[in-house]
Amino acid sequence: MSRTEVLIIDDDPGVLFYHELMVKESGLSEKPLTFNNAEKALHYINSKRFEDINLLIFLDLNMPKVSGWELLDTLTKGNFKNIDQVIIVTSSLSLSDKAKAKEYKLVKNFWEKPLTEKNCKSLMDS
Repeated sequence: MSRTEVLIIDDDPGVLFYHELMVKESGLSEKPLTFNNAEKALHYINSKRFEDINLLIFLDLNMPKVSGWELLDTLTKGNFKNIDQVIIVTSSLSLSDKAKAKEYKLVKNFWEKPLTEKNCKSLMDS
């Protein structure tokens, strides 16, 4: 039986801290993993590629060096089978960003920052 790991990817340390707290408080995960850039997250995701583990990823879009969009492109092209879902958590209210997110099969939701305990609990109900 596979287990699920929660990954939070955001370049803002305050957001990482708060989102980690919301994930823990909701009971979604006792030990979510945080990454302050997409490159570190991709390295970790690659290391888990063939393990019996599912990944739930909370992803910011606007990050320096490698954006959330670029990470999504890499994950899509790499055909990662253990990614359960990606949830975009962003400050962007752009309708074009919401429409673009729908083009990715991995993306299940598009939420405005900040992540809330209610958001996290809704994932446990589905």
